[in-house]
Amino acid sequence: MSRTWRTAAVVLAAAGGLLAAAPAHAIPATAGSVALTSEPGDYVGAGGTYGYSVAAGDVLHVRSTRDSVEQPVNAVHVDVEAANGDRWTMSFSAPSGQPLAVGTYAGAARFAGAGVPGLSVSGNGRGCNTVAGSFTVTEAVFAAAGYVQTFAVSFEQHCDGDPAALRGDVRIDNGPPPPPLGIAVTVDPRGRVDRTGDVVTVGGLVTCDRAVQVGVETEV
Repeated sequence: MSRTWRTAAVVLAAAGGLLAAAPAHAIPATAGSVALTSEPGDYVGAGGTYGYSVAAGDVLHVRSTRDSVEQPVNAVHVDVEAANGDRWTMSFSAPSGQPLAVGTYAGAARFAGAGVPGLSVSGNGRGCNTVAGSFTVTEAVFAAAGYVQTFAVSFEQHCDGDPAALRGDVRIDNGPPPPPLGIAVTVDPRGRVDRTGDVVTVGGLVTCDRAVQVGVETEV
């Protein structure tokens, strides 16, 4: 039996860095705040009020997503790790195929679709099966590789058909993006092939111009 061994393509993903071919990774915001108000009967917020900020020692992780590296940002995700132990996850998405930009997105559902924006806010172990609501983006500045420079949004979410609302305001201020990583990879052309187990072992060297965690994957 013969096998064809194809050249492996190396894919790099650097945490916290800017690589055009890598997905945007969640990074702690340098400044920002989250304010939430839950009406009585709202399951997710349990009728409480909540406030978090980077200045107060809370961590706001932020990232963006795109349909592909050639497309503009169409969603922003914010995860709150509060100093008091609270945890929240928030996602704001434009309808499929559209960029996320300044404006009001009505008729939002938990998952974005054609002509339907996406909104999902969950926290402290409570989330919705279905969502109805809207959100308004007042600022949205994205840099290379989907870096979230400035993002501000207000929202209203109704969980699982309940009339009670969870409302909130989110603001992220990261400032200008860091300089792109100087990163390079060299693959040793001399690999080892274990034909009994279909295992190919290759080696090489990855270099960066500053300290960063780098993941290396191969695609055959």
